[in-house]
Amino acid sequence: MLKTITAAAGAALLCSAVAFAETEHAEVIEAFAEAMEENYVFPDVGAECAKLLRRDLESGKYDGLSAEDLAQRVHTQLSSITEDRHFGVSYTPPQPMLNAGPQGGGGGGNAPANHGFRKVETMAGNVGYLDFGFFDGSEGAQRTTDAAMAFLRDSDALIVDMRQNGGGDPNAVRYICSYLFGDEPVHLNSLFDRRTNETQEFWTLAELPGERLAEIPVYVLTSSYTFSGAEEFSYNLQTQERGTLVGETTGGGAHPVMGIGIGDGFTINVPFARAINPVTGINWEGTGVTPDIECPADQALDIAHMMALDQLSQTASGNEATRLAWAADFLRSKVTPVSVDDAKLRKYAGSYGPRQVTYKDGRLFYTRGGPERPLNAISQDTFMIEGVDFFKLKFVADNKGAIKSVLGSYAQGHTDVSMRD
Repeated sequence: MLKTITAAAGAALLCSAVAFAETEHAEVIEAFAEAMEENYVFPDVGAECAKLLRRDLESGKYDGLSAEDLAQRVHTQLSSITEDRHFGVSYTPPQPMLNAGPQGGGGGGNAPANHGFRKVETMAGNVGYLDFGFFDGSEGAQRTTDAAMAFLRDSDALIVDMRQNGGGDPNAVRYICSYLFGDEPVHLNSLFDRRTNETQEFWTLAELPGERLAEIPVYVLTSSYTFSGAEEFSYNLQTQERGTLVGETTGGGAHPVMGIGIGDGFTINVPFARAINPVTGINWEGTGVTPDIECPADQALDIAHMMALDQLSQTASGNEATRLAWAADFLRSKVTPVSVDDAKLRKYAGSYGPRQVTYKDGRLFYTRGGPERPLNAISQDTFMIEGVDFFKLKFVADNKGAIKSVLGSYAQGHTDVSMRD
């Protein structure tokens, strides 16, 4: 049913906005000041913010501002002082009551989808992959975590994707971290709460319902979007030398926040605590977490996967070592192709029996009766076909340097030769 706001309700909202704009906003500004003074993680900064708000109120700098403009003004003012990524001030206009029928009693439509877990899979080389968007501290989320880790327990390496994770409950961070360490508890992080003047320590759990993945290599993918609890997870593994971070420097938010409703539609989000890492004694507020391997976020998965395969191939033998090396070479040809001189590329172009190699716009393309596909170099004379992980093509020269044939090699171990026409 289409619902409309009655003329009377609309007029009431308009009159309320006008009336509010004509006041000096004294109660709202004083509430903002008290919230910062009593709760902000650094008392001296909170006091400085409160002093500024009261001074500007007294001097009339807020007179005549609409509610929206007042919220924006305070947000900008205090953000310049705190430089805190979690801080914020917002205004939501009060909504008129509509005849929408009975409320509540639904089937949990606001519950987070699958507790934030988006993808769990096994990639080439028996490398596990876990992708989730936030840290849910509910009991249901723990059961989903247990199921995900049970699926990944036989992986030889693990990639955890934090690139689209905006944070969440520190207890959920601890729960997932616990699966990546041994039975002996590890001190991951501490939170100092300014309101209580107490510090809470977060240690890995001594008991879990599932098997741990404590011995396998772990890679964590990061981006500039990675924030708050996702940064803690990344920083925990990095500082404990349990994981390798691959991607971009993270967003830089290390202060837990609480929303305080001021009334009349105003809310202020006040950071009230700070993280203290037991290894470094500091946190990532304002700076973000710097990855061990810096690269664009959209390349991080391929690079981490390649690194995992390279590491696993060092301890493998026989066919398994060959299989891992092939998979790593395929990813290497995609993300870090070798630069080959343009003149040499042109020299490689030609017909080799059923195989055709053409040169276009600084690249080689390959076909064998099907569609053309780009070739990516893994050495000066050896290439892989983009999108094909089981085949390599090597250009073979005679003793005078002329290209006489191509050698096709397959992951299964066999080869074939095609002479140049």
